[in-house]
Formats: sequence, C-alpha cells, structure tokens
Amino acid sequence: MPGISVIIPVYQAKKYVEKCVESVKNQTFSDWEMLLVDDGCTDGSSQLCDQCAAGDERIRVFHKKRNGGVSAARNLALDEAKGDCIAFLDVDDRYECQCLETLWNLRLPFIAISSKQAVRSKTARLYEVIFRRVGGLCAERFPLHRPRAS
Repeated sequence: MPGISVIIPVYQAKKYVEKCVESVKNQTFSDWEMLLVDDGCTDGSSQLCDQCAAGDERIRVFHKKRNGGVSAARNLALDEAKGDCIAFLDVDDRYECQCLETLWNLRLPFIAISSKQAVRSKTARLYEVIFRRVGGLCAERFPLHRPRAS
C-alpha cells in the first residue's frame, strides 16, 4: 500500500498533463500512487494520461464518459485510492520536488495510535491537515479515532 495517493482530476488540459505528472514523478518521496481521472475529455488529454501511466505501475487512469466536475472526479479517485494519505493536485499546477516528503513528515505529530488499531472505513475518515504548496492543494487524511480513556 502506498504512503500517499495523489489525485489529479483532468478535464480539457492537454497542455498541462505531462508537466503536472512529471512534478509528481520527480518527488524526493517515492512511496506514492497517482490517480488521474479523465473527466470526459475530448481534447486528447485522455490519451496523454494513458501515455503517462504506461510503464509506471504507480500511475492509474480512470476514464469517465461524461464530464461530472472536479468534485465527482475526486470522489471517484477517493474510492479507488489505496494510500494512507491523500494529496490533491490540480492538473494545471505542479508540486515542488519536496512537497510530498513535507506532507508525509507533517503527519507524524498527528498520529495518536498505530495503524493496526485505527478504523479505516471510507465513511470514517477525518481530514486533519490541509496546506497549499506551489498552487497545488495537499490534504492528508487520518482514520477517525478516539483515544481510549485510562
């Protein structure tokens, strides 16, 4: 299971896809997966997403037949994400090379119990850390948990 799932909704963004994907591939933190969601593109972005995913098993592409908007695209990817943490990146933005490493390291003070004790249901996730870095929105999710009373 990857440490971070990077979710990138794509709609009519042919001129941005490759640079956006490269900014994730060039991260100093390498334990990630990328989920590209083709939100009904008709400009060739779909094919670029497939090309970017070819040869890199960390990248998965999901094709929607119709445009449903950025929220629907992100929700689809959230359902498919396998990472412990989630990072959102808009296709017309790029991450600095240490963005995911920074996000990963920021999560440490918030871990109160081990992952074996944590509840991981899709409906019980609590988003605790959000920060903006190089125009891309990064968000980290933690399982909802309550420390046991002593």
